[in-house]
Amino acid sequence: MACPRQTGVTPTAILGVAAIAQAVFLAALIAFLLFRRRRTVVRSERLAVLLVESQAALKGWIAGEGMIEPFIRSLRELPAESALDLAAQLAASVLTPDSREAFAAAVRDEPWIQDILGRATSLAWWHRREAARALALVGGPSDRVVVERLLDDRQPAVAVLAISAFPRVADAAMIGRALDRMPQLPSVIRRFLIAAFQQLRTAVEPELMRRLTPAAEPFVLRRWIDLAGELRLNGALDQAAALDSHPDARIRRAVARALGRRPHPDSLAALRALCADADPGVRAAAARAMGQLGSVVALAPLSRVVHDPAWNVRYEACLALGSLGERGRAALGQLRADPDRYVADMARLISGLGDGALLELVAE
Repeated sequence: MACPRQTGVTPTAILGVAAIAQAVFLAALIAFLLFRRRRTVVRSERLAVLLVESQAALKGWIAGEGMIEPFIRSLRELPAESALDLAAQLAASVLTPDSREAFAAAVRDEPWIQDILGRATSLAWWHRREAARALALVGGPSDRVVVERLLDDRQPAVAVLAISAFPRVADAAMIGRALDRMPQLPSVIRRFLIAAFQQLRTAVEPELMRRLTPAAEPFVLRRWIDLAGELRLNGALDQAAALDSHPDARIRRAVARALGRRPHPDSLAALRALCADADPGVRAAAARAMGQLGSVVALAPLSRVVHDPAWNVRYEACLALGSLGERGRAALGQLRADPDRYVADMARLISGLGDGALLELVAE
């Protein structure tokens, strides 16, 4: 019977080969990591030198001792993201509006800017974010479609930066579409959009006035009325005041809040009428708004409103009196002796607050 033929490969030999392979792989990995670290250090050092050169060219241009071209050339030597960082910081903190526009025109066609703008349709949200940052720096009317798409981006960081570009590109139609979307936006993004509208007040007002009608959906209408108050748009506030008899109490409350931002005799008259509203929430909002107007003419009507049967209305009326300076404080002091126990207690509570605590409550 023939014996099995021996191959000559033992388990010890196999383990030895595996150990050698692992050692070679480990050595290669260590060499790669050291190479990457060295390359990162070299690139960081090179970037630091380029930044110093760019800042030197920038200082000369800002001081009027040179042209902008050396600074533009220095930006070309930087990685695109670093060039955008430096340019964005410059535009936000150093340049005047005229210089900012001159700078934007000078860099718009630079390869690094074009590279970043080309990322607006990237699947990677951080690339879309960088494109939005670049549009906030150099965007123009030709970029409206791109900015609108980025405004609707599913990533909030992209949408917020696209809003920064909004004032540079928006026309009346784009403002109208943004107003229509605004009520449904998350609160953080909505706050940024309102800040952008602040830069476009003249263009925003006619579009907003077209929407302040009783036929608008109540939730949306409330947002628009609040916007008219925040932007202090007198024409829009006049139109909002005409909604003081809207069947939805939430709309009437929004009207009261908005009128508190417009110091005008007509505002006080409208608020006095709202202080007689059937809804206590409307009456409370009207009382607070009268205090925000800051006029001593509101002393007499507020002194009557403090007798309202609803405690929250009495509370807001006393707060409003306390915010009207010494004469308001004096009126509160007299109300501490009012025969109505509830009025006297509320006046005693509010008049006992320090100025800081009172301001905090009024600002809520």
